[in-house]
Amino acid sequence: MNDLHLARPEKAQKARRAWLRIALAVLAAGILVLDLNTPKGVSESELYVIVVMMALALPRREIIAIMSACAALTVVGLLLSPGGSPSWLAVANRSLSLAVITAAGVLGLRLKSARDRLRDSERRLRLALDAANDGAWDWNVETGTVLFSDRWCTFLGFEPAAVEQRVEFWLSRIHPDDRDGVQATIRAHLRNKTDSFEHEHRLQRADGTWVWTLGRGKVVARNAAGKALRMVGAWSAHIRI
Repeated sequence: MNDLHLARPEKAQKARRAWLRIALAVLAAGILVLDLNTPKGVSESELYVIVVMMALALPRREIIAIMSACAALTVVGLLLSPGGSPSWLAVANRSLSLAVITAAGVLGLRLKSARDRLRDSERRLRLALDAANDGAWDWNVETGTVLFSDRWCTFLGFEPAAVEQRVEFWLSRIHPDDRDGVQATIRAHLRNKTDSFEHEHRLQRADGTWVWTLGRGKVVARNAAGKALRMVGAWSAHIRI
């Protein structure tokens, strides 16, 4: 069953990429036709930047291939456009187009690499959280996003995909009688008044029942002014005596 769920998104992604390749080919062909009907002194080849930017959704090798193809089409436009021999203005226009296309491609590849590294880092963190014995979490204090482990989500009776990855979701599950105490304890730790966060409180499960948990956490990143940036921790089921 898990293999089936994994295969569906992969199949959909392949289909989207196939349609994107077709769209890029049609767009590039349209730009070439436009460029070939433009006098040599005027260049339409800057429009290939659109093709390169759209291609960033494709694998790295294809992006480089498309960037190279756009550069080649720019030269083709210079050689075959009407208007006699290439003038200095035509050469200057095409050189500028080549520079813009190359710059867009290089910057796009760097951005894509950074996003891929971030995605891989989040994936490794998710695996680490899932491997933990307790329900672990990683909170970006600045943005309010929280990466909850799948173990914690299922412990509360939720499908992981249905859980909003926000600190507000956690706070909404805390018992009203415990919420102020939890927030006060967190606030004290965020202000660096305590070494760590630890609080016993009740969380509401998806079926409406309550369960006592022991929440622990610690700020692991602060800026130069001491403001908390990131906090990690875990919950464990707790039987009150």
